[in-house]
Amino acid sequence: MALKIQPPIFKEFTLEKSDTANGNTESPTKIRIRQATRGEHEARNHLFAESKREFVGGRAYETVDLSRDDLRRKEVFLTLAYANIENADGEPLFKFKNDRLVDEFQFIIAWNQLDYIVAEEIIECVHDLNIQWDDLGNE
Repeated sequence: MALKIQPPIFKEFTLEKSDTANGNTESPTKIRIRQATRGEHEARNHLFAESKREFVGGRAYETVDLSRDDLRRKEVFLTLAYANIENADGEPLFKFKNDRLVDEFQFIIAWNQLDYIVAEEIIECVHDLNIQWDDLGNE
């Protein structure tokens, strides 16, 4: 029997650390993460594609101008499928369509509003389901 492509795996998480740190006792903050497909994995790795060569003391060095934060934000953008996090006006912070974030630029604006604890917990959830992305950014 030939291989049949299966839809990606989804996993729901409750952001318990974030709720505790922010005094949220009303309803739990929940997110849903999608396991990255090959296309999403390649989109993530494309961040490493732009490198520059520098010469120091007659030796060539190749460097990539990429921060850990850039990488982690991209991983979240590629795999976050749902979040019930609201902005200050009580509206959804992130916009989704068909289990995907709608726009990367709008996502970055929303992501930058999160406090450190919330962002780090979301990143932990992304890595829980996408174990191919280790903590050093390797595959």
